[in-house]
Amino acid sequence: MARYIVHLSNNGFSAKNAMDLLLKARDLIDDNTIIRDSRISSKYVEFDITTTVEKLDNFISKLSTILPVANTTEIVENVIEKENAIEYAKSLFNDERYWECHEALESIWKKESDNEKSLLQGIILTCAAFVHSQKDEVNICITMLGRSMEKLQDANGIYHTIDMDRFKKLILDIINMKNIKYFKI
Repeated sequence: MARYIVHLSNNGFSAKNAMDLLLKARDLIDDNTIIRDSRISSKYVEFDITTTVEKLDNFISKLSTILPVANTTEIVENVIEKENAIEYAKSLFNDERYWECHEALESIWKKESDNEKSLLQGIILTCAAFVHSQKDEVNICITMLGRSMEKLQDANGIYHTIDMDRFKKLILDIINMKNIKYFKI
């Protein structure tokens, strides 16, 4: 068994449809496939699945009856040099693939200390908050963004090309307006 993230091209679904699409996808599976979750961004309907390599193609074929498949990624813990991990995480964040961004940053967060560890944890919490938003869990998202801001309180300036002052302002705007708007970093 292996774990995968399968992205379908979103053609108008919102986070409010996450549970319905999860149930629809679960109707397509056999006993050896597990669908943990579904998340919806403006670009993708994302499914977090576990299945055998042999059953993956069949399952993806069945998912394509819902929407076109955009990509599939096997989830494995990679050891990536810090700079490359941050660049990769930025591209995932900007593509609204927040769960994967969280995972990429967590691999380097574990090795850091002090202010940098807090800064990375703040970004990770932001990703986790946006994952909850993609499941239509707005209140959890807002609460987690508050926790993110606590971790980011000492972050300012540029961190590996990420403008942390802008990052924090955008999070504060979301918290204050209680209106979730994804942004790019």
